[in-house]
Amino acid sequence: MKKVLILILTCFAFFACDDYLDVKPKSRIEASDLFSTVDGFQDALTGCYLNMTTPQTYGKDLSWKLLEFMGHTYSATSSSGTEYDLIQKFEWDNSIIRPIFEDIWLGQYNTIANVNKLLSALDENKSVISEEEYQMFKGEALAIRAYCYLDILRLFGHNTFKNQDNLQNLAAPFVEKYSKELTQQDTYENVYEILISDLDDAIEYLKYDSYYPFEIERDESYKVISNNVFWSGTSSFSRKMRFNYVAVCALKARALMWKGDVAEANTAAQFAIKAIEAAETNGFFQFSKNNSYLSKTDDLTNVGEILCGLHIQSLETYMENAYETHINGTWNPVELRISNDVINEIYDITGSGEGLSDVRAINQIIDHPSEDDFSYCIKLRTYDRDRDYLHYDNRVPLVRLAESYLIYAECQLLIGEKAEAIKTMNFLKEIKKIQPDFYLEDDLEIEKVDEAIIKEYRKEFIQEGQLWYLYKRRYLNKLPNSGVEFDPESTYVIPYPQSEIEIGKRK
Repeated sequence: MKKVLILILTCFAFFACDDYLDVKPKSRIEASDLFSTVDGFQDALTGCYLNMTTPQTYGKDLSWKLLEFMGHTYSATSSSGTEYDLIQKFEWDNSIIRPIFEDIWLGQYNTIANVNKLLSALDENKSVISEEEYQMFKGEALAIRAYCYLDILRLFGHNTFKNQDNLQNLAAPFVEKYSKELTQQDTYENVYEILISDLDDAIEYLKYDSYYPFEIERDESYKVISNNVFWSGTSSFSRKMRFNYVAVCALKARALMWKGDVAEANTAAQFAIKAIEAAETNGFFQFSKNNSYLSKTDDLTNVGEILCGLHIQSLETYMENAYETHINGTWNPVELRISNDVINEIYDITGSGEGLSDVRAINQIIDHPSEDDFSYCIKLRTYDRDRDYLHYDNRVPLVRLAESYLIYAECQLLIGEKAEAIKTMNFLKEIKKIQPDFYLEDDLEIEKVDEAIIKEYRKEFIQEGQLWYLYKRRYLNKLPNSGVEFDPESTYVIPYPQSEIEIGKRK
C-alpha cells in the first residue's frame, strides 16, 4: 500500500467560519474546553454539518451546480474555453478546472477531519455526556463521515458496480483518525468494508433516535433524548435535516449498490423501505400524495420525502443570478436553464403525457420568462417572485426516500424478479400522483423497465447532484441530455489533486 497525503486543516477549525468559536478574546476555544460540556459536543456536531454547507461542497458544487452541469442537466451558455464549457466537455485536466475539484477534495476531507476529532473526543470525554447522548453523537458522526467519503469515491474513484475487478485497486484513503500522519491507501474492497461497517454501527447507535420507526421499549433514561430539542428537533429544524436512523439505513443501501454487491444492496434497500414506511405511518415523513403543502408557493423541495438534508442559510446568496439570463447586460454563463426537449423527454408533459399529473413536473418546473425553448427547475429556489418567500426554503436534500425504492427495483430486475421491480416502480408513480393509465405494464420488456428506472432517477433527483453519479455507476457512454459518445473509464474518473500525486506519490 502507498501513503497518500491528506490535505486537511491542521488547526482545529470546526465550523468553516472564522468567528464561530471566538468566545475567548482573539482566540478559538481549546478542544479541551469545547468537549468539557454537552453543549460543546452539540456545537461540534453542528459544526460538522455546517462544514457540509460550503459552496465547494453541498451548498453548491456537490448539489445543484457543478455536478448538474457535468451531467448536462443545464444548457450552458458559456463561450468556448470558459469554465462551464470545459466542464461540459469533460476536460478535467484543464488548469481552469482542476482547482474546482481540488477544493471539493479539501472540503470533504476537512469535514472528515472534524468528524474524526469529534469521534476521538467522544471516547476521551465519555463521562461528560450520558450513554444515550454518546450513542446519538456517535451514530450521526459516523454517518457524516461515511456520506462524505462515499462521495469522494463516487466522484474521484473507479466504477466497482460494473467492474468488480476494480475492488482490488487502491482507492482514495479512508481517514479514520484525526492526525497529521499520512493515511495509507487501501483497496476499494477494504475501504467499502470499513465504510459499511461504520454505517452498521451508526444504525445500531441510532436506535435511541426519536425517528426510530419500530416498536421498542424505552426506559426512563430515554428522556435525555426525547426531552432535548437538540435531538428531537423542532417544526422548522426536524430530525430529517440530520442523519437519523431511517436516513442511515437508506445510505447503507446506496453504499452497497455503489460497491456492486447487488444481493446485499437488495437486502439493505428492502430494510430501508420497511423503515421508511413505518416512519411514514408515524408521521416522520410524508409521501407526495399526502403532502398538502407541496406547491409552487409552499414546498418546492418536497420536504416530506427528504430523509436527510442540509439547512443552508446562505443558499439564496449561492444561487444569486442562477435564474437570470443576463447580468449587467451580458449573457449569464451559469444560468440554470434547461432545454424544453430535455424537460419533455424526462417528464413526458407533451399532449396528454404522464407529466401532467406528476407533482414534480407541476410544482418544480416553470417556463423560462423570456426564452420559449427553455424552462427552469425551481425545486431549490429560495424565494417566490410573487410572494417573496417560501415555506421550507434553504433545504438541500442529501438522501430521499425514493432512492431506496429505486435501488430495490433495480436489484429486483438484476436478480430476475421483473414483476416485483414493476410493482415497486408503479408504487413510486402512485405516490407522485401519476395517473394509473401510465403505470408500467406487467409484460413490459426488461430493457424498458430498466429505462423507466433511469428516467425515474432523473425526475426525482434533477438539480440535486445525483444524476452524474447515476450515469457513472451505470457506465453510460453518452449522457441522456447530450448524445455525444465518450470513453466511460477516462471520463467518469476525476483526477486526484496534483498535490496528492506529487507529494503523496499517488499513481
